Amino acid sequence: MRKANLCQTVRKLLQDIIDLRDSSVVTGVDAPTDNGKTVESVKYVNVAGVMSDSPFDGVNIVVKKYSDGNTTVKQV
Repeated sequence: MRKANLCQTVRKLLQDIIDLRDSSVVTGVDAPTDNGKTVESVKYVNVAGVMSDSPFDGVNIVVKKYSDGNTTVKQV
């Protein structure tokens, strides 16, 4: 990369950092929501079938239970 291009890239990255710092940043969430529904619980299940309140290293199955009684399951 030529020096002029490198300087231009660095300036752009610095501006992006400044823009991110100055934008509204979410620092917390009162209650997790999904499509307007309130999430009542989130459980993580690993490939061995062990359930936890926090994610495992590697593959997780995420089970979300909502206040309206629905449940979603997603592999992450």
